[in-house]
Amino acid sequence: MTISIEDLENTKTNYSDYIPLGSFIFQELFYKKYFGIKRLNPLEIPECLRQEQFLKRAYQILSANQIPKEGNYFIKDATTQKAFSYLGNLRDIPKLDETHIYVLSEPVNIFSEWRVYYMNNEVRNLVHYYGNPHYFPDMKIIEDTMKIYSQQKDFPKALTIDLMVTDKGTSLVELHPLSCADLYTTIWDIELFQGLKDSRDYIIKYNTPPKLSI
Repeated sequence: MTISIEDLENTKTNYSDYIPLGSFIFQELFYKKYFGIKRLNPLEIPECLRQEQFLKRAYQILSANQIPKEGNYFIKDATTQKAFSYLGNLRDIPKLDETHIYVLSEPVNIFSEWRVYYMNNEVRNLVHYYGNPHYFPDMKIIEDTMKIYSQQKDFPKALTIDLMVTDKGTSLVELHPLSCADLYTTIWDIELFQGLKDSRDYIIKYNTPPKLSI
């Protein structure tokens, strides 16, 4: 069935058994209305994966008061998804929300970026979304990522892994629960529906917020 954000907000019908598929705002409303979840937390790069083999750059998640006053960095909000991000000198950024945490990352020269869709213990799709597609990622990083991440109690069984290829090789950009990520292709099989259900179950049970680096 289809339902608008306005109708979902006002309906008295209980749709809590449904799997929501729609905009990020729509999904946040669904989980808030039926499960009391105020915010869909981003995965970013989980603490167990913040290793040089996966990062290949300086990368931290910091509170607002830990962010340097200046210097050339990439910064993004790690409390609210689809929110603030900036690349450049930090002296030029607006005032940060002191209740939020932020990804602070070394700028890198990106050749290409790719999204991996991982469901049912395997890669189900790989989509290029930025840069020169001739720079193909080293997919062994997915195998190595899953060897570690799949052992975590709050591992989401259906997720996306964004990769970038730089002059240092292939590295992780960020991870998302499947239902919180855009589907960059229309080529799917029945596995997508199970993946969306697994993603829904993860959000209801865990919805783990990113951990600070220090």
